[in-house]
Amino acid sequence: MPDYGAKLPLDTIYLKEYTDAEQGISAFEDGTLDLVTNDPTSIYSYGYGSANDERYYPTANLNYLGFNCRSGLFSKAECRKAMNYVVDRDTIATDYMDGAGTPAVLPLSPASPLYSDAYTELLSYSVKKAEQAFDDAQVQDYDNDGKREMKVTDIPTEINLVFLVCSDSPIKVRAARAIADTLTQIGFTVELKELAFNEYQSALKNGNFDLYYAETRMTPDFSLRNLLFYGGSLNYGGYSDSQFEEDAQNFLGAADDARTEAANTFFTYFTDSTPILPICFDRHAAITHRAVVSGMEPSDYNIFNNIDNWKVSFG
Repeated sequence: MPDYGAKLPLDTIYLKEYTDAEQGISAFEDGTLDLVTNDPTSIYSYGYGSANDERYYPTANLNYLGFNCRSGLFSKAECRKAMNYVVDRDTIATDYMDGAGTPAVLPLSPASPLYSDAYTELLSYSVKKAEQAFDDAQVQDYDNDGKREMKVTDIPTEINLVFLVCSDSPIKVRAARAIADTLTQIGFTVELKELAFNEYQSALKNGNFDLYYAETRMTPDFSLRNLLFYGGSLNYGGYSDSQFEEDAQNFLGAADDARTEAANTFFTYFTDSTPILPICFDRHAAITHRAVVSGMEPSDYNIFNNIDNWKVSFG
C-alpha cells in the first residue's frame, strides 16, 4: 500500500480554536499560529497586518436582494427582473467589499463550469436600461411629478418602497444605500430601513418590506429549496412557482451529459422571473506568514486542499 503520509510536508498539524479575537491575532503575530482563515466582509473580520501571504478562495456565501413577491411592485416578475440594471454588482464586489466578492447574476458560483457569462452581459448595471425596463412594465410617471406610479385596476398609484438592510454590516449598508440612491434617481420613493439584526429578522418574518439586502450560505449543490421553494425557511418574500421548482430540481438531478442543457433551461427561467437577485459571492482568505508556505490551493470546504503539494519553510 502506498505511504501517502510520506508525501505530506509536515509530520503534525495542530489545530487550535480561539474564541477571543485579540488572543487569536496575538498568537498569529508571535508565531504560535501559522495558518488562519478570515472573512474580510464579516463584522468579525480580523486584522492580521500586511506582512503576510493572503490566498483568496471562492465560497458559497451569496449576497442577494430579496423581494416581496406577494404584493406591491415586486409581485410583478418584470419589475424584479428590471432590478438587475439597478444594482452595480462590480462596484459592490470590488470597491465596497475591497475585492472580497465575485459578482454574480446567477445563484451559482462563477467558479462553477456551469456558470454562463452570457447572462452577465444581458443583466449588467445600466441606469438607462433600468428606466426602460420599468417603463415597459408600465411603471411610469403618469402625473408628471417626477415619481413613478404603477397601475392598480388601471389607476396610477403612488409607490413607496420599504427596503431593509441589517445595520450590523457596514458593507451591506453601503451597498443598500447605493441601490436606494439609484432607485431614487430613476423615480422611486425609497425608505431604507437600517435595522439591528433582531429588528431586521423580525421585519423579514412579518413581511414588512418590498425588498431587502441579505446574505446566506448556499449548500454545496447550490440548492434553492430553502430560499425559494414553497414553505422554505428563508422564503420571506413568499415566492411560489411550480415550474421554477421543477426546473431547479431537474438541474440538480441531471445526469452529467444533460446537466448543461438543464442548467441553461433553469437559468433562463430564473433570470426571467428573478425571484431573488444575486449580487455576488464572498471570497475568504487563508493567511500565512510571508514566504512560509507555497503551493497552497485552499477551497471553501478544505483549507488543506492539495496539501501534498505544499512546500513549508520556517526559515
